[in-house]
Amino acid sequence: MMMPLAAITPVHADARVHPDAEHRRSFFTVRWLLIILASYLTVFAEDPAGAGGFHFVLASAALFTLSNLAFMVVPARYFPLKSCQLAIAITDVVFVWLTLYWIRVPEHYLHVAFMLVFLLAVIWRDIRVVLFSLFAVSVLYGAFRSFGLALFAFDPDIERFLTLSLFFIVAVFYLFLSDRLKQDALLTSIVSEERRRAEVMLEITRSISSSLQTHEILYLIVTRLCELFEARQCSIVRLDPKTRTAFVMIKAWEP
Repeated sequence: MMMPLAAITPVHADARVHPDAEHRRSFFTVRWLLIILASYLTVFAEDPAGAGGFHFVLASAALFTLSNLAFMVVPARYFPLKSCQLAIAITDVVFVWLTLYWIRVPEHYLHVAFMLVFLLAVIWRDIRVVLFSLFAVSVLYGAFRSFGLALFAFDPDIERFLTLSLFFIVAVFYLFLSDRLKQDALLTSIVSEERRRAEVMLEITRSISSSLQTHEILYLIVTRLCELFEARQCSIVRLDPKTRTAFVMIKAWEP
């Protein structure tokens, strides 16, 4: 006897939790904030040192804005792939490096140290890197000011250095925040999948305890397994021990 369809409550794809989609929205929101800050410090502020002209700065900001739009239209199934994440990381490095170059302190090379520290943070994302970055900013600031005052007897451009340090700290914070969002999305996905499986197994157990119809139980099991693993077709096969032949006992299709 076939199980009534009214007793089956399939879980549709629209009703499922999509932590990856939420992670993408949060990630691109943080990335937009980084782009806005970099644009403000370069395009909308006074001319950056040695930028080669306002048009180059504007072109670089527009280029990375378009890159963010391009990553946003990448299909969800391709976004977690290593190649896509590598492309995002390379784009971030180039974008941050260019911004640090545009807002660098004239006649000094402290922006190179910030570039190397940011590259280290991209490769090795650990809280110790953040602490090291903060320590590096403090030490470089002290050395920069002492060196300028002691040897050259002039007051260095502290405002530009603080602007450089601000963007550097925000860029490193963006890296670790995006990595944290990725870990939270993965954990949410695992918990949601385990919850779905537990609900399916609970319903199967209830049906087994309330029904003695073998065909009805098998139909419920194969239907739920088809939904659980998102398969188009699922079947239960029985193997005859004597003839060693298999035959399908029951089959279900995903609508």
